[in-house]
Amino acid sequence: EMRTAFARMGYPEGLPLGELVDRAVREAGVMPLASSDDRDAARQEWQALVGDAEGRLDAAFGLRPSARLVVVTGLGGEYYAPSSSDGSQPCRFHVGQSPDGQPRYMMRTIASHEAVPGHHYQIGLAQELDLPDFRGDLNLTAFNEGWAVYAETLAWEAGYYEDDPY
Repeated sequence: EMRTAFARMGYPEGLPLGELVDRAVREAGVMPLASSDDRDAARQEWQALVGDAEGRLDAAFGLRPSARLVVVTGLGGEYYAPSSSDGSQPCRFHVGQSPDGQPRYMMRTIASHEAVPGHHYQIGLAQELDLPDFRGDLNLTAFNEGWAVYAETLAWEAGYYEDDPY
């Protein structure tokens, strides 16, 4: 599949996969994060990616979390934080703000893993449904991360990556 994608991108055949991947990473570029304006633009781009994913998943999901999801910038890596138990705080998709910038080739996959349909749909719904406490509040890493990796594939099947060869 990777070689087919690289061929569609016009990359030469016969090169080792490692070289092709390195080239794709370089060509995808890095979103700058050096200034306040850069970081605000990055937050907006992340929010647009989440919105795009939501729009593409209508056919796959009839049930979605009702809690609002917001993109929050910070210094750490990317992660999901559920809403507060009383619902006063929205769910948050935290995105890192490394001074080195954000590699663009990773952004759609991170958004589908951490936010939609990833952790937001799985954890957000578990909090809202009438489930036993261990299903709604217990953090089972194998289940949570298994769902999020599966969500990356669901996003691919829903066409989320169609316009982004990287």
